Amino acid sequence: HTISLVLSSRTIDAFHEAASAAIIEYCDKLKSLAKEKTDNKAYRICEYIQTHFMDYDLSLDSIAGKLNVQSSDIRTAVYNVTGMKYTDYVTSLRMEYAKKLMAEQKLSVADISEAIGYSSVSYFIRIFKENTGTTPAKYMKEIRTFKTNMGSTFQE
Repeated sequence: HTISLVLSSRTIDAFHEAASAAIIEYCDKLKSLAKEKTDNKAYRICEYIQTHFMDYDLSLDSIAGKLNVQSSDIRTAVYNVTGMKYTDYVTSLRMEYAKKLMAEQKLSVADISEAIGYSSVSYFIRIFKENTGTTPAKYMKEIRTFKTNMGSTFQE
């Protein structure tokens, strides 16, 4: 539409006004497409992390190599999508999954640590306690006590 206005302009002022409008419209569309591409890239990066958070080597460099992006792109994408730093995001995914495993399965702390991508059980225990305020063993005991109490409540 704006191109036809440019071509049908009868005066230099009308031509200038129509051409300016066409350029602004083109630039806005270009910005919109660039933002859409960036958003898609950011969501693709976060989706990859959500799928692979249990991997031992989930370093920025390994993800960058697999997704053909820069490490800085990963940090930026994670922050823009989640509002969290990369390491905080991965840790939160791992901690939530650890709590889910503790609630649903009877696994050892070592098995849970391994299942969520930590090679060191002591590191997992420390990170879990920092994030939840309790150790994995105490958390599992509380979950089991709660389930037992809930089961007896429903039986009455």
